[in-house]
Amino acid sequence: MYYDPMQEKNLTNLKRIFNYRLTRARRMVECAFGILANKWRIFHRPLDVNPEFCDSIVKAACIFHNFVRLHDGKQVDQEDIESTKYFNNIAPSNERGKQTALNNRTYFARYFTSPAGNVSWQYEYI
Repeated sequence: MYYDPMQEKNLTNLKRIFNYRLTRARRMVECAFGILANKWRIFHRPLDVNPEFCDSIVKAACIFHNFVRLHDGKQVDQEDIESTKYFNNIAPSNERGKQTALNNRTYFARYFTSPAGNVSWQYEYI
């Protein structure tokens, strides 16, 4: 049977909103990864590499995919090929663990209900 976190009882609005926004983001990521996998067939099978290296492979594929889309049908300059500007916003993610996950969940839950992260339609779905 499929587990639906939105159906769980006794959740606060904070948790319901977080679950809704997380589920929505997960669906978007799965869709984006599906598009990536259809373009780069290597993702149609398990990667036989160290799990820590998988992050780098996926990030590189995303950057390459965006580069190809940006330059699709256009002449590519040598400067574009040698540029590292596509790597500027990639931060390492070495933290693991239950407490880190709980802290991240709390941070985002509070953000999603704050004036800065609140969206009016999220309350219609909880």
